[in-house]
Amino acid sequence: NWQSLHEQCMDAMTDDVAAHMAELFGVPEATLVLFMGMGYDAEHQRVTFSMRNGHGDLVGLRTRYLETGAKRAVSGSAGGLFLPAKPTGETDLWVCEGESDTACLHSMGLWAIGRSSNTSCVNMTCDYIVKHEPGRVFLVKDNDAPGSSAHTATERGVRKLAGAIREAGAWVAIVAPPNGIKDVKD
Repeated sequence: NWQSLHEQCMDAMTDDVAAHMAELFGVPEATLVLFMGMGYDAEHQRVTFSMRNGHGDLVGLRTRYLETGAKRAVSGSAGGLFLPAKPTGETDLWVCEGESDTACLHSMGLWAIGRSSNTSCVNMTCDYIVKHEPGRVFLVKDNDAPGSSAHTATERGVRKLAGAIREAGAWVAIVAPPNGIKDVKD
């Protein structure tokens, strides 16, 4: 039961772990704990983030190990979206990759959701957009090294998602950090 495991991890969160992750991501602790639902799995020394489908249903847990920073998922998890609470009054939706970029955008007061990878969650993202009807959608892509497999995957993934969002009837633009900056948290 994903919900039960998610609640156990949230209940196990400690102030020290929350402070460590907030420093690592460069965001306030409240962004991670209250709005992103970050939990703690003490047995495996990792933090957890809920992954949800476009309707908000919990489909799995992303993990990040404290010692190595390695990102994984709890066995049996489906890839999904990181869906922090929508800031009041925001009508533009920012879609990025990963929990750390999502937390950074959210901490800036933006309505942000994140995909679990640069090529995943196309249908889930469109379901979310259709349900919540943002005014505009900005897809934030990472600046991966040109010619790298990550760059190729990011370009393919963001273009596929932009096309699907347009087909769903929403306005969409693709944006990227300035040259020399890899992603939002940088």
